[in-house]
Amino acid sequence: MASKSLTRLTYLGVALIMLAVAPQRLAADAPDPRSADGQLMGPYGDAIRSLTQRNGAPCCSDSDCRPAKYRVNTAGRYEVFIGRLTENGSGWADGPNTWIEVPPERVTPPDRRPNIPFGLACWRSRYLFLSGGFVCFTPGTGT
Repeated sequence: MASKSLTRLTYLGVALIMLAVAPQRLAADAPDPRSADGQLMGPYGDAIRSLTQRNGAPCCSDSDCRPAKYRVNTAGRYEVFIGRLTENGSGWADGPNTWIEVPPERVTPPDRRPNIPFGLACWRSRYLFLSGGFVCFTPGTGT
């Protein structure tokens, strides 16, 4: 009898842990096309969808990336301001409203950067703990 109780408790514990770490949704919603982010990203949809990580995996899409304010820190690494999600879809769900350093392996290599004049970041706090939350980051071309 004690064995059955222990097994049930084990299953219950595993189920609770899975619920706690499961994502609330698989991807963010795209910014409202009327928002500043939506209007900025609109003309570059094909270029955004073509971005790939260093390993060739897709980087961002219209729904899980946002225009990003960025700077280079004293160590020569990129930092991106990850703002909170606003009602119009700008920013990121669970965005801490602070600057976060982008790991070098998450920066799109120069030869893979399309002609997008603004920085673009794909960030997911709950999914990518070891990478600071970044799937990828592409600095703007400034043109």
